[in-house]
Amino acid sequence: MTRAPFETGTPEVTSPVNGPGVVGWALLLVEALLLTIALTTAVHTGNHQVLPLIIVLAAIITGVLATGTPRNEHP
Repeated sequence: MTRAPFETGTPEVTSPVNGPGVVGWALLLVEALLLTIALTTAVHTGNHQVLPLIIVLAAIITGVLATGTPRNEHP
C-alpha cells in the first residue's frame, strides 16, 4: 500500500499559541475605533495631558490581544 505524497510520517509543526481569532480581531477593531474617538476628542478639546495615557493603554491592550491564547486552553 502506497502512501499519499503529503503523508511523510513527520509530526505537524504548529505554533503553541493561537492568534487573536475572530473575537480578538473584533476587539482590536473596537479598540481602534475607541482610540480614534479618544484621540480626536483630546486633540480638539486641547486636553493633551491624556494623550500619553491613551497611547500606553492602547499598547497594553494590543499587546495582550496579539499574544493570543495557549492552545491547551481551547480544546
